[in-house]
Amino acid sequence: MKHLLLLFSLFVFQTYGTAQQDVFIESSKTTQIRKARLQLDTAFLYDDLPTASLWIDSLIRLEDENYVGLVWDEQWLLYYWSGLFSNVLDEAARYNAEVRQQQSWKTQPPDDSLFDHLDRTLLERRYNIFAEIERAFLNEEEKAFATLLLEYLLRTNTDRVEWNTKIENFLKKYPSSRFSTYLRTIKPHIPKRGKDGFGVFITFKNGQWLGEMERTARPINGLEFGFSYWRNRFNCQLVAAVGSARLDRDVFESGFIWPKGETYTSTMYYLEVGYDLLNKPKLRIFPTVGGGYNGFRPTTPEDDKDPNPDYYELFRYPAGHLQAVLNVDLKWRSYTNRFNGVPNGSYHGPRIRVGYQWTNRGGQNPALGGDLFFLAVGYTLLTMQEAKQ
Repeated sequence: MKHLLLLFSLFVFQTYGTAQQDVFIESSKTTQIRKARLQLDTAFLYDDLPTASLWIDSLIRLEDENYVGLVWDEQWLLYYWSGLFSNVLDEAARYNAEVRQQQSWKTQPPDDSLFDHLDRTLLERRYNIFAEIERAFLNEEEKAFATLLLEYLLRTNTDRVEWNTKIENFLKKYPSSRFSTYLRTIKPHIPKRGKDGFGVFITFKNGQWLGEMERTARPINGLEFGFSYWRNRFNCQLVAAVGSARLDRDVFESGFIWPKGETYTSTMYYLEVGYDLLNKPKLRIFPTVGGGYNGFRPTTPEDDKDPNPDYYELFRYPAGHLQAVLNVDLKWRSYTNRFNGVPNGSYHGPRIRVGYQWTNRGGQNPALGGDLFFLAVGYTLLTMQEAKQ
């Protein structure tokens, strides 16, 4: 029994000691990296290249399968600062998504100000570095790539279209470049515009009744909700609208009265088709024609304790109608490749609709004869679809 207790104690002691040793090694490596980065940051701020080079080498040696001494972009910026362009080119030629993922699995360096100092300083000196690249002993391909890479590292490639064009031009000029793999990983996706577009809009609608309806009902106020389809300047819109106001005089039907002052509700559904007369980067104008269903009836009270009289069912006037509308879109901000990668031609902004509806209700009740002229103002969004590759 004593021997068993002794063996168990030795096992626990050995396990504990090994764990303590692992913790010490781990803590020691983290501390070494932190202190080395601090010394490197100080040397960089003093523009002390010899001392900085020693600490760069130390951090590279400290890196292993578990720890990162310098993140890849920090190391490459230091190479640019040191004038070691060949080091940048060699590492970039071997760098790919797999290498980046492997590095991300390692323990990253502790938070400090090294990258911020590198980024700010090299951004200020970038034109001097571009000039140094041109004077370096590099061939034209290497000079072109080194310039592109520095733009990417300093995040000056803010224009997606321009950046995409630069990379495509490089790959066309040097199709067998050893840097092609890396460039394709940082090349933005620029979707090509297709022939179709889909949109939505919502507008606040104010309608002025004409004819007998002008005497019978006050101008209608309501909302329009629409879905649109666009293809090669042709338009199709499916719209639902609802609005209400009060009666200005009594409406008679089968001996019953819908009295003045009561509210009415008008519900409309219509389909419009049209064509772009003008479609510019900031303005789009397109007329539409169409028709649909419209209903005119007493408004149902929200309070069920005070329902409409049963005879109000007589005052329901469904009808078909035709209409013509002029639509004007002001493109406050176009969605373009430069912003978010959706196809060109997409946009959002205010929409103005001026229209005329032939409501065709006079045959049902003479007091309801007359058309509707309306103005609607709201907001729209149109998204062009990406062309299939």
